[in-house]
Amino acid sequence: MTLYDAKKRLRAEMAAARGRIADRTRAATAVRDRFLSRFGDRLRGTTVSAYWPVRDELDSRPLLHALADGGATCALPAVVGRDRPLVFRRWRPGDALIEAAFGLREPAATAEPLIPAIVVAPLLAVDPAGRRLGYGGGYYDRTIAALRRAGEVVAVGIGYDVQIRPGVPAGPGDIRVDWVVSDKRIVDCTETA
Repeated sequence: MTLYDAKKRLRAEMAAARGRIADRTRAATAVRDRFLSRFGDRLRGTTVSAYWPVRDELDSRPLLHALADGGATCALPAVVGRDRPLVFRRWRPGDALIEAAFGLREPAATAEPLIPAIVVAPLLAVDPAGRRLGYGGGYYDRTIAALRRAGEVVAVGIGYDVQIRPGVPAGPGDIRVDWVVSDKRIVDCTETA
């Protein structure tokens, strides 16, 4: 089986598993609480990017609101072109978002551009070594790689616990996350990479 086929099969399996999650609100709250318990002491004054959820992704909005309430500077990603890294724009609770490619919602181009110290990434699957499987566009891989070339950044994948797999197929362009926070656990991927 090719890497492409292995990823395609796992994407379908994980999309189905994610679609069967019953208590999404509880899961989103648990992820928020676990994230804050791990990173809370370093968030005030730190720029943290998260995503605005689409489809049945774990709802990151409780985390975003808690970050803003706790003094973090929040950013959301914006797609600025195919095969380009994401850019990050300032977000505050109540800010209007615009419809964007892939059904995403993002801050307007006039929002303040930011460079995050912590990137919270969505996922379809991830393993304990931090190999993250997304939708296949490579946006987060390019973005995290570019941020790491420019300086220090912590990449955190968040999702439902069922999305943590023993192994995720990965190629040379797939960038690992440093941490995984699910509704049931926190995984330090730097310990197993």
